[in-house]
Amino acid sequence: MDRLLRQGEWPSLEFYDANGQSQILRGPHLTWTGWKYVEFAVPQGVSYPLKLRRFYVAETRGDAKYTSQITIDRLVARVPPSVQAPPVAKLADPVVKPAVGAMPWRFAVMSDAQFVARQPDSDIVKNARRTLRELKAAGPDFLLINGDLVDEASPEDFALAKRILDEELSGSLPYYYVPGNHEVMGGKIDNFKAVFGDTTRVFDHKGTRFVTLDTSRLNLRGGGFDQIAMLRDQLSAAAQDSSVGSVVVVFHVPPRDPTPARAASSVTGRRRPSSRGGWPTSSAPPARARPTSARTWARSTPPTWTRCRTSSTATRARTRPLPPTTAASPGGRCGAWTP
Repeated sequence: MDRLLRQGEWPSLEFYDANGQSQILRGPHLTWTGWKYVEFAVPQGVSYPLKLRRFYVAETRGDAKYTSQITIDRLVARVPPSVQAPPVAKLADPVVKPAVGAMPWRFAVMSDAQFVARQPDSDIVKNARRTLRELKAAGPDFLLINGDLVDEASPEDFALAKRILDEELSGSLPYYYVPGNHEVMGGKIDNFKAVFGDTTRVFDHKGTRFVTLDTSRLNLRGGGFDQIAMLRDQLSAAAQDSSVGSVVVVFHVPPRDPTPARAASSVTGRRRPSSRGGWPTSSAPPARARPTSARTWARSTPPTWTRCRTSSTATRARTRPLPPTTAASPGGRCGAWTP
């Protein structure tokens, strides 16, 4: 694979696993010219078989302006030998319920619509509107929008998001919008704040305290240490408050992502910090498992300088919100909390 010195995008392979979930593999930063053999590590826990969707390069620096050409050759997959794995006992989470209709009260969760204002009538927008209508019809107490409602974080994107929420919810279903990485897309959070206000919130509902945090930089530290101190204060206060029986902490990017998508959630810069148990004082890069890999050869030509975009129609086309009663739906689902 050939690329340009002083640039450094991330080569990326996107594929679908056996569950139809999009997974993204990241290779080393492209900082060379000429041919090079590149390996993409497949993390543990992926459901096989895998179906390759596309190759692309990702750049998270908003001020980076360049373009070039990449030539790919000899894409191969290296897989481990087949083995007979021992049976795994099924685990049941007592918090997860097969149905929520009989719960004392309910709240809904929606995320990752990722629509853009320049396509206000796209299928993605239609799916987001449908999901909002289904959530409203389900009658939850309120809605948590857990990040990535928009795709490119432009002022026009947020204006469209506000219009869609106003039109579909009609003010009858309260909502709280928690920013994700697509609410900044390498820029500032200002466009989000101009329309939807604070990036963190604290509110109580029927004996449960909700704390929302900002992980728009793909980690808790990127949202500022003040929010971590705030979380600690709120947890301490809730422990002393007899009216608070439980606490829910909400943010877009988990501090420890147990899924194979962890590598895809790490597009935040040249270092990949991790969160430790306890209150953070320092961090270190996490270890990466490499059970299998996909490799390719590619070559690029010298650059001409222009603006580089990281999003695409293909990226946005993957979002398919499902009905709110579907527990595994990535686009919209109903949740329940029993205090």
